Amino acid sequence: MQYFFEHYGMENDETFQILPMHNQAFPAHVHRAYELICVYEGSLNLHIDQKRYVINSGEFAFVSNYQVHSFAPIGTSKNDVLIFSPEIIEDFYRPNKGLSPVNNILKMPSWLDINNLEGVYKRKAALYNICDLLLTNTSMEKLSSIHQATALQQIFGYIANNYGEDCSLRTVAKVLKYEYTYVSKLFSKFTGVSFTEYLNSHRISQACAILRSENMKVTVSEAADRCGYENLRTFHRNFRKIMGCSPQEYRETGE
Repeated sequence: MQYFFEHYGMENDETFQILPMHNQAFPAHVHRAYELICVYEGSLNLHIDQKRYVINSGEFAFVSNYQVHSFAPIGTSKNDVLIFSPEIIEDFYRPNKGLSPVNNILKMPSWLDINNLEGVYKRKAALYNICDLLLTNTSMEKLSSIHQATALQQIFGYIANNYGEDCSLRTVAKVLKYEYTYVSKLFSKFTGVSFTEYLNSHRISQACAILRSENMKVTVSEAADRCGYENLRTFHRNFRKIMGCSPQEYRETGE
């Protein structure tokens, strides 16, 4: 299982991007884009704000903008993640701004094929049909504070840019000018994990990318150092805990 974080859907430009995933997890993140998580095989544990779901094959999740969300596979899984700008569905976005679904999970209709939406009209038609399906099957409620989501977005961004250096929660709070206790409670409340757990998952995900993309050009020790681990033993312990194998075994199998 590979953990990773990317800055998807944070910009204001019009975005429509599909990310195919196989036995992969996506750590807690937040952005201004809408997101669809379509499951084709297996199941996922899905965390949206403070709600917990199990999303199964043949179902999809509609994630509103500024909802903190993450997922992890339950065994073998295959799914796509579609991230798109609110501006694409302006007539839905305007009246539902600041709202989120009471129930984020829907049965996938037979006509939905997000990999066959070439052209702006096909995309808008499919997305508006999804909006209609959403409003027919559930109601909308007031979203958790956008201020809190923005704070979390800043924290995630700081981790992504500084995971290879001193990246303690106290450092993040100081740099971003937030109270330490506020950041600590906010992070655990919306992500379901501690800051340290998240940081370790992010660092190990980056180590996986280095070991896979650069193959034998970078030693395990160098990968650990580049990902913020001064102690190689700690790196090995965290890697095995998260990935279920040693860094060398991961490199050799490529899984």
